[in-house]
Amino acid sequence: MIRENQKYLNRLQVFLDLIIILISFLIAYYIRFYQMDDGIHSLTFQQNLRPILLSIPLYLIFYNLFDIYSTRRTKPLHVEISAIIKTNALCGILIMVGLFIFKIVDYSRKSLGLFFVINTILTICTRLVIRIILKKYRRKGYNLKHCLVIGTTDSSARFIDKVKKNKHWGYNIVGIITSPLNHSKKFKGHPYKVWPGYIYDSRE
Repeated sequence: MIRENQKYLNRLQVFLDLIIILISFLIAYYIRFYQMDDGIHSLTFQQNLRPILLSIPLYLIFYNLFDIYSTRRTKPLHVEISAIIKTNALCGILIMVGLFIFKIVDYSRKSLGLFFVINTILTICTRLVIRIILKKYRRKGYNLKHCLVIGTTDSSARFIDKVKKNKHWGYNIVGIITSPLNHSKKFKGHPYKVWPGYIYDSRE
């Protein structure tokens, strides 16, 4: 179920990225040619749009290379923002190189610069909204990953502490498996009984 939800979320993110690219271009085009005093239409709207459409595969490739479509349960926000900025910077450089190679000198560099700034901001804002929505639903108990903790080691203790401090990750500890040699009654607030094959369900 979690994997299916992640697939749907990834598809939604790809779709949103495509929409954001087009919206960013329209906003940049409007600002450059209808708000700035020095806006001169040297190329048609379609000619201005063409390099942006050609850049869409580049965006998807770099977003995948920077692992932006993977689960963000424990991924820091700054890592995702950094990937978005890097992608826009790399795509900007490649588009500039393409315009130079094909000698498209009349293309507005200002509109292109506006596009990359606007696209970066809108994409980051979209990711922030998605994170907020996912955190909200995970705190309510939806889309959780249920975990069994094996052993009562220091690593297990650190994991339980992190899960408790970061409920928005969406991990739920349902039980602890331990050795029959362990005679404790509780571990990090989770009681368990100790004998071979027993799994204590903390939801009981």
